Amino acid sequence: MSELYTEIRNFQPTTQFYYVTNAPESLFTYIHGIFLKIHKFPMGRLILRKSLSDQNHKIQSIRNIIELENPQKLILIGDNGERDPIVYDQIQNEYPEIKMITFIREAYSSKHKEEDDRGTRLFKDQIGFVTPTEIALKLQAENFLTSSQVDSLEYQYAVPTISQAKQVDDDGETGTLSFPNWIDCRDHQASPLLMNRSSVWAHRLVVRIQERCSIPPYDD
Repeated sequence: MSELYTEIRNFQPTTQFYYVTNAPESLFTYIHGIFLKIHKFPMGRLILRKSLSDQNHKIQSIRNIIELENPQKLILIGDNGERDPIVYDQIQNEYPEIKMITFIREAYSSKHKEEDDRGTRLFKDQIGFVTPTEIALKLQAENFLTSSQVDSLEYQYAVPTISQAKQVDDDGETGTLSFPNWIDCRDHQASPLLMNRSSVWAHRLVVRIQERCSIPPYDD
């Protein structure tokens, strides 16, 4: 994802990045900051939750950003591990004058629903993804990236993902960096933009997505 974000900024240097998380500020400011730095994410403002009791931190933070930046275009990227689909849909409804593109990583499936917010179904016009290549292709179609940038990103992501050996975590569970053992992407279908690409890497990536997202998480 850091390579994707970097290419977005390379295409449009005035792009502003905000990293909004529900992680508590008192515990995770340093850890999250170091993570962004080590993995070379573009410079941006990290916004963490000041109070554990604040249930509206993310949506209010995004409202504040919109009021500050007054953007004409807004890219929202999140996952369905918490309430991102709900929050982003509400933001879209509150600011219909802003062109928004919303991407939701389908990390959990509605087929494995528990008593929490994991596995929230996507709302209308929200775009599901499991790889940054799928985001890049949509952004190219919306004139946020060039074709050469997408080609580069596809290669950077597909090569290690396809050849990636399984990793063993502290509990002895297996998975891969791109598709950890806990991922449950059974609701996801590979992007038509990816499926329609003629490159060898795109074809192999589609096969990998279809293979991985056809099964429950490894620890089921």
